[in-house]
Amino acid sequence: MATNAVLVDTGPMVAILDTGDAHHQACKTEFGKLQSPLFTCWPVITEAVWLLDHFPVESARFWKAAREIRT
Repeated sequence: MATNAVLVDTGPMVAILDTGDAHHQACKTEFGKLQSPLFTCWPVITEAVWLLDHFPVESARFWKAAREIRT
């Protein structure tokens, strides 16, 4: 049985956490539709952490969500 998976890049990952991002609502809507497992890679996680460095609340939410993303 084939499993569909979604590869997540840095931009949407950060946008869904940053309510001030211009693409926040669109990403939130699309992420809400996903039922497949989410995958990413360590460079994406590293970049997201760097971008969220000055946003402690968003950074904490990222780490919570990252536990559910397979690398």
